[in-house]
Amino acid sequence: MRHIKIVFQTIAWVIPGLVVGLSRADIAKPQKPWKEVYELIRTNLHFSKESDLNQAAVEQLLEKHPNRIHWETNSIGSGEAVGTDGPATSGRVFEAGIGYVRIARVDETLPQAFQSEWARVTSTNKLKGFVLDLRYAGGSDYEASARTARAFVPGEEPLLTLAGKPIQAPSSAGFKPLFEIPLVVLVNGETRGAAEALMAILRYERASLVLGSDTAGSAGIYQLFTLSNGDRLRLLTGDIKTASGSSVAGVQLSPDIRVEVNSKEERRFWTDPYAKALPEAAEGSAVKTASAKAPLKPAVKINEAALVRRQREDRAGFFNDDLSGERTAAIEKPRPPELRDPALARALDVLQGIAILGSQTAPAD
Repeated sequence: MRHIKIVFQTIAWVIPGLVVGLSRADIAKPQKPWKEVYELIRTNLHFSKESDLNQAAVEQLLEKHPNRIHWETNSIGSGEAVGTDGPATSGRVFEAGIGYVRIARVDETLPQAFQSEWARVTSTNKLKGFVLDLRYAGGSDYEASARTARAFVPGEEPLLTLAGKPIQAPSSAGFKPLFEIPLVVLVNGETRGAAEALMAILRYERASLVLGSDTAGSAGIYQLFTLSNGDRLRLLTGDIKTASGSSVAGVQLSPDIRVEVNSKEERRFWTDPYAKALPEAAEGSAVKTASAKAPLKPAVKINEAALVRRQREDRAGFFNDDLSGERTAAIEKPRPPELRDPALARALDVLQGIAILGSQTAPAD
């Protein structure tokens, strides 16, 4: 499996590396004299009140840094996501030996809940790949993020630091099979807080592949301040970094493979990955439907015996297209439902492809 891990690491690191390189180039540019510009504007544009200029500056800061500065009524700082009622985890195994676990929220119960769900999923199955679904997951327990991530990252070193303080996460031998198999993580715009930290650990410390859309960007340590008028302001005051030094505080994390889906359809598919696409799907959605076209009459599938019988009936002069009554016994059983969740379907395709590649290129002992 070593060669598979190397391929996976290459895919997971190349694209983020390019982005980091561009950011460093921008940082290397000379800093603009912002204070000087502010003074020139203040003294020459003749604002009716200096407070108007200060208000405009604050409004621009709020608009530019919505994940670092926001009012208490904006829930983005809490790291909570909507629609996370029910069990903390749920899982299943798809065809071709692909395990799947969905995390609803990251709290103190998650590490044990994940371990139980993992044991259930793998009890009678040998997995070739694993999908961890963090869409719509939130939470603010970063220690739980690190402890859950230990299921995929061997060792004893801290996986996260909060405001410079390392978070210890001891390894568990019970998770050993998950150290080597390929892992895909699903995220979207409702992946928040501690769930973003978990995704970052798995990307940077485990070379996992991330699919979906940009996360919310609400990870971090926030402090609440009460203003003179009674309003409260929540500010990002503490950084969060992975073991490799990658900061995730207040930053929207982008996927390695982008799968954009209409938000209404995405939640529908997340709830039921086999659900049919909505007829009123927005134009430009990644989910292509046939709703804009005239509906096609589904073809009736029949087996060879039914075809022979129909030919005989045709020659006898009483052939018709009605397969009701006793003839329905000859109709083939319906096919299994089609997986319609675009992100999940893409993840399964990637993992099945890696499994096939691994079986064909595995070195001889």
